[in-house]
Amino acid sequence: MKTLAAGLTIVCAFGLAACATEYPVQWTANLVTARIVVREGNVRGITDVFSFEGRIFVYATFTWEPGTRLGSQPIEVKWFNGETLISAQKSTVDFTKTPYYVWGSTSGTALGAGECRVEMYVNGKLAGRKDFTVTER
Repeated sequence: MKTLAAGLTIVCAFGLAACATEYPVQWTANLVTARIVVREGNVRGITDVFSFEGRIFVYATFTWEPGTRLGSQPIEVKWFNGETLISAQKSTVDFTKTPYYVWGSTSGTALGAGECRVEMYVNGKLAGRKDFTVTER
């Protein structure tokens, strides 16, 4: 009887561990840079050339298998001029439905003129990168 009880305890422990394990949902991200983000799904002035004036937006569309959730994930957006990290923005996003949209922004004056890029990370994993240029005029 003790052997049966011990065996059930081990089986139950493995069963609970399997239920508690979260398997990562496979997702994809598509990044664009733009001059204006009005609201979710409304991006205007998609380009990869910006001037000092105005905002520079990165807009990401995340997709994954319908009927699943990515859940709450830390997001980090890093802005570079050349190889120099200019700024990093962090937040936490609750990915509830697919597609899901995330955006951030900076300014041309903050980045400076040159060959720039933006990188977006989800839970420490590079989701996407977009290269662009900031001009003096």
